[in-house]
Amino acid sequence: MICFADGPFGYSWKFRDLGTDGILAGTWPFLSCIQSCSCAGSTCGPDGQGMVDMIDEYCPVGTLRATFSFGTTIYASYFTSISMAIAEARDTAATSGVFNGDGINDEVITPVKAIVGSTWDAPLTITHSHGAGGPLSLKVRTSTVNGQNFPSPIGGRLTEVLVTGPFLATLVGAHNGATGNVAFQSIPKRLSLLCQAFATQYTVVGGGFADLSRAGVGTTGTQ
Repeated sequence: MICFADGPFGYSWKFRDLGTDGILAGTWPFLSCIQSCSCAGSTCGPDGQGMVDMIDEYCPVGTLRATFSFGTTIYASYFTSISMAIAEARDTAATSGVFNGDGINDEVITPVKAIVGSTWDAPLTITHSHGAGGPLSLKVRTSTVNGQNFPSPIGGRLTEVLVTGPFLATLVGAHNGATGNVAFQSIPKRLSLLCQAFATQYTVVGGGFADLSRAGVGTTGTQ
């Protein structure tokens, strides 16, 4: 798969292994015809899509050493092409939102779309009293849950767990009593990261209290 490579592009082939002598390559590309293999004579030629019957050899890398072709008849050399199938990922819209659960938790995560090849963060608005500042811990899991309501062990305010599933990440940050965030997170441009569901929830500490936030939810995408 070519990862979101819209527009013209080129490709090449190189040796990645060695034969039994430790010098020459152990593999070779499969050569195919650029037109009918039974064709002969001056009327044969490229397939009309730009494929030509030549291979460039670069040795060392970046230096053109020779251009050559292999012929099967005395008339033409149309057995020198490397066939390649190319597939491309379809654009997929990222999603983002907020999950409130029972509405017990006050602090709200601002939805931010998680787009591969870009950066992501989780801005937090604080409405409970948490002093002039303190630490934040953001748990990133795979889904939301209308979870247990319990008194916080620090400060005793009622709070609710809103995320569940395997841990994807634990991020740390800080707040100033009104807003907070974690550092921008880079999301690699990888096909394996597309359509990944996630749910996030902060633990907010400060002013003698520790509370859980409302949850942020979303799926990764390309736009």
